[in-house]
Amino acid sequence: MGGVILVRIRRLGLGLVAGLVLVSCSSQTDSALADAQQVCTNLGYESGTRDDSTESSDSGTDGWDAAKWAEVADDFNEEANRAARAAREDRRWDKLSNAVTDFQALTELTAKAKDETLPQTDRDDAQAQIDRLGPQEVVRVLDQECRKAQAQ
Repeated sequence: MGGVILVRIRRLGLGLVAGLVLVSCSSQTDSALADAQQVCTNLGYESGTRDDSTESSDSGTDGWDAAKWAEVADDFNEEANRAARAAREDRRWDKLSNAVTDFQALTELTAKAKDETLPQTDRDDAQAQIDRLGPQEVVRVLDQECRKAQAQ
């Protein structure tokens, strides 16, 4: 009789632990989704699409100088951190995190490429790094991942 009670207690304990793990995972998954959705909203995505109604992809940034690009790069640090947190909690958001990080790097490199106080070789190197990162591919992945995040 004592052995049967002990087995039941162990089963109950394992059931409680399993339940707590599921609740914890669900909570992390929900938190990761909320972070992913917030990143996308902050990047201008609404209902899975980017809001381009007021400007084309480049026209809104053509007049930006190095200081403006550096400011935008700083702003994207918070979003890159939020996306990384989402990816840490739920691996579904790895691509989003990588794309936001790449986008943030692109803004930093653009600031450097436009900084006329730097030697031309440094500016050319920054532009070469931008070309290697592939801005269109980064934006394509952002489009896909934000559509996925906001469809949840």
